[in-house]
Amino acid sequence: MAQPDSNLDDLCPTLLPLAGAFVSQCRASGLHCRITITWRDPSAQDAAHAAGLSNAAAGQSPHNCCNADGTPASRAFDFALFDDNAAYIANGTDPRYAQAGAIAKGLGLAWGGDWHHPDYDHVELANWRAV
Repeated sequence: MAQPDSNLDDLCPTLLPLAGAFVSQCRASGLHCRITITWRDPSAQDAAHAAGLSNAAAGQSPHNCCNADGTPASRAFDFALFDDNAAYIANGTDPRYAQAGAIAKGLGLAWGGDWHHPDYDHVELANWRAV
């Protein structure tokens, strides 16, 4: 099983510049942000789902998207926020996640914190199935 990765080159071409803008705008707003997961292969997606780390099983997640040649083309990324002492902020209800979510939405992206089962550290193309 391949492990999930954080390689920005594994984002689809539509999402790649938006991910860069997201991180830049987060940093400009005083948020310490890092993209932690871009692409997951189906077995890694199923493992994340089984562990409660994802709301989606393999084939249902924008993290699993590929190009026609089978190379990764994720239409989503997960991110992490850190406090001023570089400690990971694990609580997704921390207001800094909502601030990052507002930045994502300002870029036209969908933020997982708005969902019925929130996924506070998740951002995806709003129309990822149609890309």
